[in-house]
Amino acid sequence: MVFENQFLWPKERALSLAELMNFVRDSLEAQIPSRFWVIAEVADLRFDQTGNGYLELVEKEGDYLRAKAKGTIWSSRSPEVLASFEEFTGQRIKAGMKLLLEGRLRFHPVYGLSIDILAIDPHYSLGEMARKRWEILCRLQEEGLLERNRALPLPLVPQRIAVVASLHSAGLDDFLTHLRESLYAFSVTVFPTLVQGEEAERWIVAIFHALFHLQDAFDVVVLLRGGGSKVDLSCFDSEALGRAIATFPLPVLTGIGHTRDETIVDAVAHTALKTPTAVADFLVGRVRFFDEAIREEMANLERLVRELLEEEKEELWLWISRFRREATLSVRNHKEKVLRFGQELVFTARGLLAREESAHAVMVQKLKERVQQKLREEQNAIEKEKKTVELLHPYNILRRGYTITLCKGRVMKSVHDGWPGEEIATQFVDGMMWSEVKRVHGEP
Repeated sequence: MVFENQFLWPKERALSLAELMNFVRDSLEAQIPSRFWVIAEVADLRFDQTGNGYLELVEKEGDYLRAKAKGTIWSSRSPEVLASFEEFTGQRIKAGMKLLLEGRLRFHPVYGLSIDILAIDPHYSLGEMARKRWEILCRLQEEGLLERNRALPLPLVPQRIAVVASLHSAGLDDFLTHLRESLYAFSVTVFPTLVQGEEAERWIVAIFHALFHLQDAFDVVVLLRGGGSKVDLSCFDSEALGRAIATFPLPVLTGIGHTRDETIVDAVAHTALKTPTAVADFLVGRVRFFDEAIREEMANLERLVRELLEEEKEELWLWISRFRREATLSVRNHKEKVLRFGQELVFTARGLLAREESAHAVMVQKLKERVQQKLREEQNAIEKEKKTVELLHPYNILRRGYTITLCKGRVMKSVHDGWPGEEIATQFVDGMMWSEVKRVHGEP
């Protein structure tokens, strides 16, 4: 169909919708090359059961959407296009990724405009990923976070280990096997997580936030990803995960198992190693170094103690020999002195005994006289006390007309010692009388 180049077609020449769409298609095919390169960001990506990939491509300026188009990777090309991209970049295509696409424009009267994607330049995507990684690293550097975790002291014997890894991965199995084979007593607690895919970043960040409250239970945290495919490592280039590790209060060791450029996680970790096995070897080596150092110090201490004992043993024998000589001379000299002093002591003791015997005889005589005098004095005193006791004997008092009143076996000294109705006993000189209290009257 040929249209005249006029600004406005009259109603009489109105087009059907199909004619208009066909005109647009023909115009586009005439004006745009059959193949072209275009830069676009992936807003969405899905695959149908046949393997066709459907992309939503956008161009943004900040949050402003400048353009949007549909893209299609047909199943006949998708294995080649996707595999080459993943092999080269180490990542799968996903939302948020900026791509340099080789495509062919398609316009269908029913389905509208779309781009058939024929190839993807992985060099451009690597550059974009490197640029984003560099921007994140710059921000972390400006905030002083790149060296923060690395500045933490690593324990001399890191044995309490928190492991963040996929639960049934080959990398985790290798890590645990190496620790077991070392014969050192490691205590390992595994925190299962996803290590690839869109949810991996959120999972790992959440685990580090949980571990923050368990920091006293561990010496180090180990982040592992080993075995399987090498693609989709983007979660380890996450700024959120980088910050979580950089600000974590325990040393974080990584063994992500990749050979490409260093990730954000590796850059902020305390120690970055290539594989889970390398992390296990590092921990075992750390403990072994301490163990060997202790053994060496123990051997040195044992050697020093032996040398010191030998020296002290020799010194002791010298002192024993000297002591024996001195003791022999001292005993000989003191023996002579003892004999001399013994003789003098015998003479002195005999003199003292003689003087003491004379003084003792005098003292005995004086003591006899003093005892006899004291006995006479005490006999006189006893006679006086005897007369006094006889005068105060209750029988003599009762003879003078006095009585003794008892209540419940106790002597009554007051009218208040008995109550009406109680039985009282009265002791006379010639017998006892029992009576009952009728009334009590007296001063309170």
